[in-house]
Amino acid sequence: MIDFIKCEILNINIEYLLNIEELEFSSRFNHRTNEIDKERLYARYKDYLITIVYERRVFIQGSIAISKNGNNHENLSHASFCEAVKELEELFNVKSNQIKLQNFEYGFSVDIGNLYPTDFIIENIIDYKGYLGDVDSYAKNGYGIQYRRDHYHFKIYDKTSQYNLDNNILRIEVRVKKMVHVKKYNIIYLKDLQNKNSWYRLKGNLLDKVEQLIICNLNNIDAFKFPKLDYLQLKTWDNPEYWRNNRPNPQNYSLGSKDSYYKHLRKRYVEIKQEFIELINKHNLDYVKKGIVEQINIEYRKCVPQLPLIEIYQSGLSDTYKLPSGIRSLDKNF
Repeated sequence: MIDFIKCEILNINIEYLLNIEELEFSSRFNHRTNEIDKERLYARYKDYLITIVYERRVFIQGSIAISKNGNNHENLSHASFCEAVKELEELFNVKSNQIKLQNFEYGFSVDIGNLYPTDFIIENIIDYKGYLGDVDSYAKNGYGIQYRRDHYHFKIYDKTSQYNLDNNILRIEVRVKKMVHVKKYNIIYLKDLQNKNSWYRLKGNLLDKVEQLIICNLNNIDAFKFPKLDYLQLKTWDNPEYWRNNRPNPQNYSLGSKDSYYKHLRKRYVEIKQEFIELINKHNLDYVKKGIVEQINIEYRKCVPQLPLIEIYQSGLSDTYKLPSGIRSLDKNF
């Protein structure tokens, strides 16, 4: 569940750190000034980059999943995460409540098999909370959609293409850019992420974001079984560009977001989107999102097999998800 971390290690003995056998610190040469950077020292350990600044402050960043598992397309279990944290404690001779988070990533890699091809998911996400995402390319032909907000980035991307995997792996994650995003969960230090209750809260936060996605695809339905008016309306709305072009921009109005005509257009925009969502639900076209939610819950249970105290109810989702009648399989080999 937890992947990338960036932290400051507080109250660490710098002399002890410089003498750790596994770490080889060096400076970097500034080609612009032709000088050696004497203010920073760097060392690598597994996937982590450790930085000493001004001989006083120490930072660590990198993928805790890659450092523990050797890859980050498999979900890091809670037990393995705690083992990885303990390794850092022993390496730096500190406690996890001295390792203060600056930002981190949480999410799940889900195996969606042939039923929900990764490219189908990516290409048919209409929007998230009224925002249209940026399509990003990743190394090794990976691609995905990212919604950049002030405090966090919500990312959905293709792990299969990124790592040439045999299985169809979709990664859904949140990158915390500012810790205020998780302030209400009392997550400040790595120690807080060792608490299973934190994992439960973060899983809930991720599912809230998934629920606010609009996902729709009309290529796998039988148009003759749909009411004509509904189908024509869905054809119009099943296009991210429609929402991009029709979303009112307050900067185009003299009074900005306080402009009465802007408020009217904004209200109508929201109403139309709600009508779109109701049509999706009416014709059971939300089965893709339901399948993703189910897979996240399954992966979460693998990562946290024992219920944390805060978890007082189960998801209630079945072990397998059946396609609604009238919807053809999305299997590429069908």
